[in-house]
Amino acid sequence: MVSVPTRSCLACRRRQSKSSLCRLTIAGGTVVLDPPATMPGRGAYLCHRRSCLDAALNRGAARLLRALRADGGGTTVDEQAIRAAHGSNTDAARGTRPRPGAGVE
Repeated sequence: MVSVPTRSCLACRRRQSKSSLCRLTIAGGTVVLDPPATMPGRGAYLCHRRSCLDAALNRGAARLLRALRADGGGTTVDEQAIRAAHGSNTDAARGTRPRPGAGVE
């Protein structure tokens, strides 16, 4: 029997297969989304739900930084880039595409 790696979502704590979650890690002092989950270093995992992303980034991303065991002083969180990447990664995970004209102002 083959064992499937599981991880817990940082926000809702639901256990899911590793491949069904979004991985975040620190690269160059900045928290980034790691869709292929191949970057080195400690990772934190999130569901593809927006509510989990909001919870992880809430209050200055303290929960996220703690999960990554980041030092408080030198690590930054680019929330806008993570939200954009998480949204496109969510669409890819669902097999959907954004509606034409969605997000265009």
